[in-house]
Amino acid sequence: MRLTTTKAFSISTENLNKMHFFEPWSRTGPYDLQFAFGSDVVTISLERSLEMGDRWVRVLSMTCPNWPEKRVLNQLIGIDDTFPYFGGRRFWFRCPLPKDGQICSNRVGVLYLPLAGDSYGGFGCRCCHNLRYPPNANNARETNRATLRKVRKLLNYQILLYKHCEDCGVSLALFEGKGVTIRSKRCPKCQEARSRG
Repeated sequence: MRLTTTKAFSISTENLNKMHFFEPWSRTGPYDLQFAFGSDVVTISLERSLEMGDRWVRVLSMTCPNWPEKRVLNQLIGIDDTFPYFGGRRFWFRCPLPKDGQICSNRVGVLYLPLAGDSYGGFGCRCCHNLRYPPNANNARETNRATLRKVRKLLNYQILLYKHCEDCGVSLALFEGKGVTIRSKRCPKCQEARSRG
């Protein structure tokens, strides 16, 4: 089963931008990002890499009070920027992980480091780490609707949402919820008129 993005540490360009990380006047680092890890707090240290130019972030280390030692990552991550039509400047990471024999280099706003296992290959995009987004309420609602459709189909139940009376054209769905079961192609009023005359 694939892990969700909630089971991974993440660094996002949005959070770094709020810390003025990308501004030319800001300090080079180190910057510390803190994450809750059970009852502990994990600190990820990173800095702008000056020896490679201003287009790189160097992830230095991860520390936690209960870990026996600091985990040194020393990972270089490329930075890209775009200028949206509505103004401003948007920053992106370039995924640094190898994929099919070459660097992935996907342009993403968030990089992840999964919590599972001891293999810390470094921060990478969601695809490289094979992570999925957690399900949300809308997905659950759609799943319930799909299940309901399958059950109705198995029970030979006709869904009458868009069916109309052959005689007067009124929607048959108007009568469905009022204790009337529509089994013909006519509304109750037209059925009654036909039976009388």
